[in-house]
Amino acid sequence: QLSFAIEAFDQVSGSPNPNGIYAASMSLDDVLVSGFRIDSIDYDQTGYINAHIDYARKQQGGALYQHLSPLPGEASGIYKKFSAAGFVSLQDTALHEVMIKVEDTYGNHSMIRFQLQTTATSMAASNIASPAATKKTELQPIYLIPDAPFLFKRPDVELSAPAGAVYDSVPLDYQADAGPLLPPALTRRHRVNGTEWPLHSDLQVKLKVSQPLAASLQSKLVMQRSWGAVKKIKPAVYKQGWVTASFDDFGYFQAYLDTVAPDVRLAGKGDTIDLSASRAIVFTPTDNFGTIGSFRAELNGRWLRFTNDKARSWVYRFDERCPYGTHLLTVTVRDAVGNETTRNWYIKRGPYQPPVKKKRSTSKRKR
Repeated sequence: QLSFAIEAFDQVSGSPNPNGIYAASMSLDDVLVSGFRIDSIDYDQTGYINAHIDYARKQQGGALYQHLSPLPGEASGIYKKFSAAGFVSLQDTALHEVMIKVEDTYGNHSMIRFQLQTTATSMAASNIASPAATKKTELQPIYLIPDAPFLFKRPDVELSAPAGAVYDSVPLDYQADAGPLLPPALTRRHRVNGTEWPLHSDLQVKLKVSQPLAASLQSKLVMQRSWGAVKKIKPAVYKQGWVTASFDDFGYFQAYLDTVAPDVRLAGKGDTIDLSASRAIVFTPTDNFGTIGSFRAELNGRWLRFTNDKARSWVYRFDERCPYGTHLLTVTVRDAVGNETTRNWYIKRGPYQPPVKKKRSTSKRKR
């Protein structure tokens, strides 16, 4: 069985900018096999774009290729299979012609044609299992399968995912670090596959802690998913010696104890910070795991709205809620597991007057 993916784009008359394509189809010997039509997609289905493209190639920096046949776990509804499988299947050694057609919404189209041929030798060989596979069944890989739930257990790790979590059969590639634990780590670091495989549903990760935890510390656990420089922190649940969290990507997983509160500072000196020359107040809280769970500011005991558009800084631009005068500013920040820091500053505002430049004194030379 064969499937194909294409790199294609559409253009509007008078503009060189590339646009996405509307539809594409594949035929074998002038008989339609499969195709897709991107007419409308519900917001809840947009995650299936990862099944529509060659995700691994894109993750590795390659071009954006679109599948002409649906992967087994693809369920967006954009594909139509005209044959039972939706794939090209060659049953003889004759030449066969494949046609790929790309269309826009007005019926304008482009086509490419090419020929395929296989040999009886290769077809027969594909049906013969290798001796190694038949004798050493213990070496057979474990797979995550699109239409079945997944469960993997080892003495210090358990992985689970619901049916539909992956788009294609994905071989499990698991490995655990053998080195000693460095505080505040509570578990070994476990690698589960890599970023070339997308997940449609969360993967639940359960890790066995190295030692029993006091009740006061069980709510201070986080699990970190990492890959290269990218890190994601989730609060973790502790139960009977296991730490559990769920993630929407494969990668490295490790559990930590987090008892360090975040830090927040306001630039300025003195008992009362003069902000007359500023147009806004900006806070950039820091945390040992880089996660701020909540931020709250109060001016003279009343809530003050700061904006934060998925960035590291919280910003308040001065308005009528902070008139001229002296005020008490209180900021409270919490991290992912509730470690909290509260700080107070006195700030003052007034009409801003830029400093007056001193005139240079000029002295005449005596001749």
